[in-house]
Amino acid sequence: MTIPVLVPLLLLLSCSSIHATFVVQSKTSIAAASTRTTTNNDNIFSQCSSSSGWIPRSSSSSPSQLMIRFAKKNKKVSFAERQKRRKKKQNNSGGAPLIDEVKIESTLPTKTTDTISEQAELEIEDKANTVAAKGEEEESTKKQAANLIETQRKSVNMLSHVKERVESLPYDDIINALTNNENRGFFIHDHFLGEDIAAEMSAEGISMYDNGKLELVGQIGSGEFGSILKGGDSYVDSPRCVEYVVSLTRHMPPLLKDAIYSSGGGELDNTASMGTLKTFSRKSFLASLELLTGSSDDEHVELSVGELECVTEGKEDDGRKLTVLYYLTPSGWDIECGGGLRFQNSAENTEEDELVVDAKRDRLVIFWSDRSLHRREMWKGKDGLDYAGCLETHLIKKQR
Repeated sequence: MTIPVLVPLLLLLSCSSIHATFVVQSKTSIAAASTRTTTNNDNIFSQCSSSSGWIPRSSSSSPSQLMIRFAKKNKKVSFAERQKRRKKKQNNSGGAPLIDEVKIESTLPTKTTDTISEQAELEIEDKANTVAAKGEEEESTKKQAANLIETQRKSVNMLSHVKERVESLPYDDIINALTNNENRGFFIHDHFLGEDIAAEMSAEGISMYDNGKLELVGQIGSGEFGSILKGGDSYVDSPRCVEYVVSLTRHMPPLLKDAIYSSGGGELDNTASMGTLKTFSRKSFLASLELLTGSSDDEHVELSVGELECVTEGKEDDGRKLTVLYYLTPSGWDIECGGGLRFQNSAENTEEDELVVDAKRDRLVIFWSDRSLHRREMWKGKDGLDYAGCLETHLIKKQR
């Protein structure tokens, strides 16, 4: 009886043991598979060498405690925390840097706050310089435009002023004076353009002399230099003088048309003339005088030299018909300073009969180019009166 009872009992205990071992092994396998992602030091379960296989580390831990531990171990970790852990592993292991770290370090910008500030300052400075340059260019353009407008205004004013003064001349008196002395007369008119304009035109002549733009036109040692006024590129050197000649040529011939034509002089051309600006330098005159005579003493220098003659010198093919002389001498210039004209006043043609016209500032003298016999006096000047000049315009006959 003992043996039959014992055998079933052993079989029952063996099956229970096998069932219990299967259950424990199954649970242990699941837990081990769930915790493989964590570190080996944090495993909830450990393997024992007992014959029953996997068993819990502590029999006192309840299933709920095991689940809490499992959840803590598997919670999400931030990117920064993972980076921190990786660096810690690298320092502990002494290995090479992680691939992700190398990529991040090589691709992230290295600009500092100071570098960004410097770039921003440079950009601001470039913009400021651009704005400043643009402002300077605009300012320069405005000044050029203003200068151009001012130049045009002065030119128009000068042309208009000369026109008005030419038209205001007493042409009946001019015609009577020209026809006097057997059509060999001359006419004098003072205060023609005014002191200010005369001074400006005189300054143009002195400037051209100082800049070497005049050539010797008188006798050697005369100290007289001149330049033919052609306009164009030379206009900038003497704008007022050029404008005077242009306006005079345009407006005077029509007003003298009948007188010139009736006297056998033909018709004057109001589109062409010959203008010459002349300037006297006392310094040059004295230097030449000392070179020629050995002394710079000009007290005994004779002003009147040469013979009486016409401008055209008797040349029939010379187109000059009427000469208009405008004096640009300084204030205080008198007859002893020279530069005047001597006209024949009688048929005897003696020096005592000559009429002297001194070179007075802002004085206009009109005479025949091909008929009026005259002699030019030398320029002499005196201390303090170093420069003088005149503007000589020849009105010409119109070509048929």
